[in-house]
Amino acid sequence: MGVIHAGDTTLRPNLNNIAPGLIERDQWVCWRLQPSKRDPSILAKIPKNARTGRNASTTDPTTWNSFDVAAAAYRESPTSYDGIGFVFSNDDDFAGLDLDGCRNPETGEIAAWAWPIIKQLNTRTEISPSGTGVKMFARGSLPPGRRSGEIEAGDVPAKVELYSDGRFFTVTGLCVPGTPETIEERAAKLHELHAEIFGRPEPVAPMPAPTPVALNGHPQTGHSQNGTSSMSTKLRYVTGPGDLTDDELLEKARSAMNGAHFTALFNHGDVSGYQTKDRPTGDHSRADMALVGHLAFYTGRDTNRIDRLFRRSRLYRDKWDERRGTTTYGGQTIDKVLSGRTEFWSPDYRSQSDHEDEAKTRVEEIVSASAVEKVFDNIDVLAGLNLIDFAKAKAQLKQSFGKQLNLNDLERAVAEARRQTARPSSTGLPNIVAHNRQLPEITAEAIAMLERANDPPYLFVRGGMLTRVRRDEQGRPGVESLSEPQLRRRLARVAHYVALTKNGEQQIPPPNEVVRDILSLDRWPFPALTNVTEAPVLRADGTILDQPGYDASASLVYAPPLGLTVAAIPEKPKADDVKAALELLDEAIGDFPYTDAPSKANLLGLMLTPVLREAIAGQVPLALIDKPKAGTGASLLADVVTMITTGRNAAVMTMPNSDEEVRKKLTSVLLEGSTIVLLDNIEGTLKSPNLAACLTSPIWKDRALGGNTMLTLP
Repeated sequence: MGVIHAGDTTLRPNLNNIAPGLIERDQWVCWRLQPSKRDPSILAKIPKNARTGRNASTTDPTTWNSFDVAAAAYRESPTSYDGIGFVFSNDDDFAGLDLDGCRNPETGEIAAWAWPIIKQLNTRTEISPSGTGVKMFARGSLPPGRRSGEIEAGDVPAKVELYSDGRFFTVTGLCVPGTPETIEERAAKLHELHAEIFGRPEPVAPMPAPTPVALNGHPQTGHSQNGTSSMSTKLRYVTGPGDLTDDELLEKARSAMNGAHFTALFNHGDVSGYQTKDRPTGDHSRADMALVGHLAFYTGRDTNRIDRLFRRSRLYRDKWDERRGTTTYGGQTIDKVLSGRTEFWSPDYRSQSDHEDEAKTRVEEIVSASAVEKVFDNIDVLAGLNLIDFAKAKAQLKQSFGKQLNLNDLERAVAEARRQTARPSSTGLPNIVAHNRQLPEITAEAIAMLERANDPPYLFVRGGMLTRVRRDEQGRPGVESLSEPQLRRRLARVAHYVALTKNGEQQIPPPNEVVRDILSLDRWPFPALTNVTEAPVLRADGTILDQPGYDASASLVYAPPLGLTVAAIPEKPKADDVKAALELLDEAIGDFPYTDAPSKANLLGLMLTPVLREAIAGQVPLALIDKPKAGTGASLLADVVTMITTGRNAAVMTMPNSDEEVRKKLTSVLLEGSTIVLLDNIEGTLKSPNLAACLTSPIWKDRALGGNTMLTLP
């Protein structure tokens, strides 16, 4: 699911556009955003029982309700819930595909890597509540194996999830334009996609049965009659333990710092450490998860080996092989553990204390050998020290070598080594080391992270400023120059910043000096933006721009209103198509009292101008709607034109009294990238040199309001 941070807004669901098939089933919950226990700045979607308001469970149907009950609870108490959701169950034939980070929430553009997946499945595709991802609903089962993982998406891996039971999907009713509104049967496609994303299951040779373990007085082997593991169809993943045998690997786990905990679970089946209010003697399922977590760490995602070793433990029981849809309880447990795990043991795995001991030994060897050149041969070791230990090592080396050792060179080399080896954060974002480095280096790396995450485009360059496209509370899109807080917010969502303290790496907010340094640059590696349009338009080459998002050839962002459906546009319109379109336009304006036919023709030209504007090389005239008296419909006529172009009434601006005020207002509306500007209630002669200059020049130059920065606006 897409990550939602504290302070983010979410889309309200359209409860009148729920998919047929889902709406009839009693598998609905409400959901509420609550701070994550692991990171309070991230909000988790918690399913709620719509009748009781208590937490719902995706494996307990008694906590689910009908759509009507869930919808009513959401409508009646919108402050208690943030939306509704559908729970996938073994009792239905639905499956869901979740694509994170594939949609620009302001423009609606879908990332290039996601479109082939959406088109391949070709079923109902809804915008996620965050606006940054999509959820697809299809009919069909899923093969055994993983349900969550990452795929290549340019420079940044993207998270993909596939589920058919035991999970809930938020439902918004907001379909992605160009996708079916119905849930299609896609059993074969689901299997193909699963194989493409996670790989096909590899056949596994039969394994000899492990040594039976007496459980409650009965020997247990856990294998089927043909001698193969009941999970032999599970996928193999990267293994960590190299050539270690099972017994050697278990001994490695027992001798670790948490070996007593592992031994209690594996050797004795002790679940007393997992007591709950409902299970005072211990929760076996939680203990199973804990043991699988230990095994996963030491086996390096090898699901077959995890299964084989678990069967040797005292926690193994018949429940492990109970069916759960297309998999088993054991398979589900392994999948759940692996879906959230990022670190695994390998033969060269070393703890921080091991690393510190080695670093101290290396420093002593360098000092004893009086070999200053070896300092830089051991930069990787020095870079792994925390702040205090590095300071001690640096002082020891400086005391021994004096002027032979340039501390500035040493610190730069260590900073670069730390940057290259910085571990990804728990959220999967890259880390940027912000300690003991020059500002230009940190800025360059921060910009690289912004650029890498700018697909689909979120940041643009317009008028010599760093900008973004945003929607206001009414859904109107506009161009906005980035302030320091807005850029800091974006930086925090594309990377984590770390500084080295006495306790090791510590996450910090994006440094203020980095934010200001980026804004002060004279150029940025982001696409140029001319304007924003809310309706399909004609490009300069005569082709039609009708896909939401950024169009590089026109330097335009097409940001249609949410829920807008555009009829199919033929590539080569026929005479009948032209006639039908003209009749439709005439139907909208035919009843207004025109003085003559040219007036009506001019109005038709005004209606077409926003659509044709990008294909017109040069300036277009100002359209003047005059009226003999009040109440003859001039404002309504303007609303008709803007309604067709933007889907809403015109935003009205009164004509200022002074030409200086005209200049300021023109700069403001051009900065925002407004599609149409309506000057209302003009009395007397319309005379403004600044307005005339704006209408007759392709470029508008002015100083930014409240500053000295010169703006160059299209």
